[in-house]
Amino acid sequence: MRESSAAEILPVAVTVNGQVFWWTPTNGLDASVVAQVEGWIQRRAESYLPAAIMRGLDRDDLLQEGRSGALKAARDYDPAFGAGYLSYADHWIRQAMRAALGRSHDVYLAKRARQQAVKDGELPLVLRLDAHLRDEDAALSDLLPAAQPDPQDQAEQAERESALRRALNRLEAIARFMGFIDARRGRCIPFWLPTYSRDMEQSQDASASDLSVRIRNVLYSTHIVQHHNRCDLAFYPLAGAPIFRRITGSAPGGMDHEWITLDQSFGQARATSDWRCISYLSFVRLDQDSLRMVWETDDLLRASFRVKEVLL
Repeated sequence: MRESSAAEILPVAVTVNGQVFWWTPTNGLDASVVAQVEGWIQRRAESYLPAAIMRGLDRDDLLQEGRSGALKAARDYDPAFGAGYLSYADHWIRQAMRAALGRSHDVYLAKRARQQAVKDGELPLVLRLDAHLRDEDAALSDLLPAAQPDPQDQAEQAERESALRRALNRLEAIARFMGFIDARRGRCIPFWLPTYSRDMEQSQDASASDLSVRIRNVLYSTHIVQHHNRCDLAFYPLAGAPIFRRITGSAPGGMDHEWITLDQSFGQARATSDWRCISYLSFVRLDQDSLRMVWETDDLLRASFRVKEVLL
């Protein structure tokens, strides 16, 4: 391949009214600068040559790609960029060579797949596919052998699809959570936040119409009741959505229990073993607009952010 001279890098094709003219940029470049760019192209080609050989390219291919990058740099360069032309051209030279290596890598992989097919005894199918590419009237389905699906492959495919559905559900849940937080940024919009702790424990089964619930003694009726922000509860059942209730009254019981009165009954009988936990609801606002999110496991994302309690 004949190498281009320095002067061949500078001209740029410009189309005016449908006619092509060759124009030399008037952005301060001269032949000596372009000659230095040619030297850079040579050095970059040498550095990328081992990778190029593995992908079926040679030195001349790299030189041609490098010169195309230098031509783009000569066409687009403006001293107002704040960088010298040589640095600007080197960027586009490397970009052009890397792009060529990437395209060649795809071809290289295709060749490797064909070689593997020959090694595995699947050459007839590969040859039929080659024939299909040359025959536009051929049906691709006619080239594939009729075979029963492998149960193991079906199971693996089902597992992959299930994993994908779980991942999409997690992304949707994360998007909803981030939307909730974004709407409350600025530290001015309060919201209810459970403590997610076992703050109370029901100690006696409750009927569907009971408003009074017996709980283990946590000194609510004598001490905690004075805190106005400890009147709202979140009941988390073992299955289903949480139930939110407000405490309207309380009374001491024995040494091991006390009573609280709720604003509304549960609507169905509730045993002591029905709850995962009973937590206080705190009325809070964001104390900072940033939050930290860490994946604890593949299915558990922990979000940490600071809040400040708002007195009711």
